[in-house]
Amino acid sequence: MVAIAGLRYAIPLVAVPLIPVLVPDHVVWMVLLRPTKEFLLIGGAQYRIAGAPTIWLLLAAFLPLMLFAVWSFFAVGRIYRVALAAGEAPTWLRRALPPRQLAVAQAVLASRGPTIAVLGRLAALPPTALAAAAGASEVDARRYLGADALGAVLSFAVMVAAGYQAGRAWEEGVGWLTVVGVVLFVGVLTLLTRWIRAEARARHAIDDPPDPAEDGSGPPVAGPRVVDEDAADAPGDGAGSPGDAAGASEVGAGSPGDAAGAPGPVAGPPEPEGLAGPRVPEDPPDPPGRSLG
Repeated sequence: MVAIAGLRYAIPLVAVPLIPVLVPDHVVWMVLLRPTKEFLLIGGAQYRIAGAPTIWLLLAAFLPLMLFAVWSFFAVGRIYRVALAAGEAPTWLRRALPPRQLAVAQAVLASRGPTIAVLGRLAALPPTALAAAAGASEVDARRYLGADALGAVLSFAVMVAAGYQAGRAWEEGVGWLTVVGVVLFVGVLTLLTRWIRAEARARHAIDDPPDPAEDGSGPPVAGPRVVDEDAADAPGDGAGSPGDAAGASEVGAGSPGDAAGAPGPVAGPPEPEGLAGPRVPEDPPDPPGRSLG
């Protein structure tokens, strides 16, 4: 399955230089090597104008890479489901399926189920990534693969029919109608794709873990320092009352004589701005003759 998934990526890349050679005369080979929507449009137009290739031939060229090879990505996601959940998947798989993209796809699948598989085929979403995400989730395999097959067939029918109508308008000489029809058709597909992606983003935002700084589970966030004014002024508090002076004499001096001869408060260096609030004027020191007892 891993080898098939690798071929699903490699073959369309190798076919890019062959586009000028195979389009439009050999478009069926282009659908076989690179089964994208634009080549199905060209194939439908060619069938209307030239009668070839037939619809069944286009379908046979469409199925190998666009259906069976896509299902190999579902199997890869199912095989590495435990490793993907634990973040221990191989490097090549983590690059093909980034953890965030995988989480979004799984959330949308859990919310919408097989509907997303069908709409994803009609829209411009890569079916390989969606299939791998489905394989790595708890989605039922039969239910998802059935919906994916239905979406693939519907996508094929819609694109070939749109190309057929464009070829018909071109054949009738109404070239502007062909251009307008193609532009409108691409616009509808673009809106559908944007809706699905918006659904994924909304679902992923709901499932995102909370910010540790907001719920208090993480380390504290540094902010402005708040200093208690009472605690800041306590060491420099003067003899504002007899009781305060007495307490100062007991702690600092040890005798009334030492307390009586102790100088008043000494001014320290100015405090830096922003660490403490506005300074509160201190009470004037006691007169020299005032008793401290």
